Amino acid sequence: MIVKEISLWGSIVVACLVVVAVIALAFIDRKMLRRMLVIFGATVAQMAVVVAVVWLVFQTDAWWAYLLWYLLVVLLSICWCLYPFQAMWKKMLVPVAVSMLAGSIVVAGSAMLCLPTSVFFDSLFGADGLPYGFHAPDHAELPARHA
Repeated sequence: MIVKEISLWGSIVVACLVVVAVIALAFIDRKMLRRMLVIFGATVAQMAVVVAVVWLVFQTDAWWAYLLWYLLVVLLSICWCLYPFQAMWKKMLVPVAVSMLAGSIVVAGSAMLCLPTSVFFDSLFGADGLPYGFHAPDHAELPARHA
């Protein structure tokens, strides 16, 4: 599969098409244009927050940050799933939460089965095969044996 970047001219053409669509919508229905711009702005803001949080999590590079990110995503998924059923939140909260957690564990476990073991162990062990934080003693550090 060949992947090719969009050229600068392609980006300019796409931007011009978006501007033409916005101008056409401004002439046709200003109320719809205002709603679309508000939705676009909200989407950009949400994506900026998500990108900032994900960047922070990966910069932290700690297991607890990954766990907090996972729990936040599961919590938001539960809320978005139950939002249309506001009258039945109390009845459906436990089954939905259990199914979300179980489903995410099954999916993550299945994905982990497809990965090679080097993905897990290369991050724990250095190039010398020893766990990080340990180093093999140099020959100069070893005590001399008496014959």
